[in-house]
Amino acid sequence: MSKNPLFWYVSMAVTAFGWIIFVLGLLLGAGGAFKSLWIVLALIFLVIHPLEIPIGMKVGERAGLEKGISALKTLAFGLTWWIPVKMGVIHD
Repeated sequence: MSKNPLFWYVSMAVTAFGWIIFVLGLLLGAGGAFKSLWIVLALIFLVIHPLEIPIGMKVGERAGLEKGISALKTLAFGLTWWIPVKMGVIHD
């Protein structure tokens, strides 16, 4: 895993862009090749990220963050947030 904070912030930015694509798919409808991407993003954001919340909350608690903030950041960014926090690479 990278110890470079820039790597993790770029990863979180890519995740945020994924959220934008996901929401656009909800609002405009996902069709064609875009539909496959939207389904993958839906699985990540609606299934995987919520499953990571207990891990993110524990990591955030050890880093001195409030549980609610840790849960929200895990839901938004998933492992691109809690792994670098756990490694001490970023201090959110």
